[in-house]
Amino acid sequence: MKQVFRLFCLCLFACVMAYAEPNVHQVYEAAKAGKLSEARTMIDEVIKEHPQSAKAHFVNAELLSAQGQITQARSELSLAEKLEPGLPFAKPEAVQKLKENLGLT
Repeated sequence: MKQVFRLFCLCLFACVMAYAEPNVHQVYEAAKAGKLSEARTMIDEVIKEHPQSAKAHFVNAELLSAQGQITQARSELSLAEKLEPGLPFAKPEAVQKLKENLGLT
């Protein structure tokens, strides 16, 4: 009986993990691995679930910038700044780099 319960728990855990929403770290890892399409899909899901997350919009701006979608990236950065002025969650050098890439400095 214990083995059946353990198997059930493992299956349940696997199902939960399969449907767990991605996190920002996973998005960055996918992008770093060159899987920009996968990263885009993940960040779209995060934004759908958390539309008021400045961090998610900032990460989206970085991804869009990396894909050369400058207008959309600027829009996402602007939204992130409106949601959390000063972008306190981001490293200043990351913000500066993104703004340079978007021609905002």
